[in-house]
Amino acid sequence: MCLRAIIKHDFPGRWTAIVDKIGMYLQSQNGGSWYGSLLALYQLVKTYEYRKADEREPLLAAMQIFLPRIQQLISQLLADATIFSVLIQKQILKIFHALVQYSLPLQLINNTVMTQWMEILRAIMDRDVPAVRHTQTHT
Repeated sequence: MCLRAIIKHDFPGRWTAIVDKIGMYLQSQNGGSWYGSLLALYQLVKTYEYRKADEREPLLAAMQIFLPRIQQLISQLLADATIFSVLIQKQILKIFHALVQYSLPLQLINNTVMTQWMEILRAIMDRDVPAVRHTQTHT
């Protein structure tokens, strides 16, 4: 929530570098930096979620960079069912949902892009639900 407050008051005017920082960590080959950058990106998107279309320009400019990257990232992680991978996939879906929930930015999402996202969602929906593991304590 701290980051959200900072973004709300300082982006884009005083802190334009947040876009560069998020981009740097999202492009990293180190998967450990992806989750933190996705959390920051989610806060950026949430800050603009309910704004009118004409007030969302700073977000849309940033998402020109990030939307293709997060789509690429989730696509490469779809086959990986590890907890860490699924956590990243979930965060990407939360970002996409917050981006398009109230206003579909047609300058970012054309028919091709939307079809690709729907294919990603279909692939996730078609997966088996993982078995729940219960740990037992032996006494």
